[in-house]
Amino acid sequence: MQSLAFAMRVIEVTNKDGKLKLAIGKTRALHMIDSFDYDDEAEAYTLRIDPRWRGMYGNREFALIDWNKRCQFGQHQNMAKALQRLVATSADQVQRYALDWLKNKMEHSGRMRDFRDALSRAARELEQLEIISAWRILDQNLLSGLTVYQTRRIPKYWRTP
Repeated sequence: MQSLAFAMRVIEVTNKDGKLKLAIGKTRALHMIDSFDYDDEAEAYTLRIDPRWRGMYGNREFALIDWNKRCQFGQHQNMAKALQRLVATSADQVQRYALDWLKNKMEHSGRMRDFRDALSRAARELEQLEIISAWRILDQNLLSGLTVYQTRRIPKYWRTP
């Protein structure tokens, strides 16, 4: 517990032009734990996280990953892990990504049809772990892409392959 109480971070986020966009812990230590108390009467510990951590996640610069679900991924699911990070960075309930953009983002060097198969396996893994509620790959000439739903409101005409 002593290590957690004294551990600190300094986080700086810059724009593309190098200007400082966000700085936390630079002028004052950013500890993970703000306070840790024991109540003799209730026989319970109270752990309080420094409220500035919320500020880092509140502006959508960072994403909070559900680590329990992350540990449940099967072997060889690197694309599913990358897709989980991508989905977590957006608060949009419906997210759409172009297949070409995803292929480049995930640095997949194989054929597009192999990428579609791998992407389907990754999306199925996220759906199975209830990280997303539905997905589909649209494959129509100019409109090729992945659509991901993060809510339980799924269109009736959707069927997960």
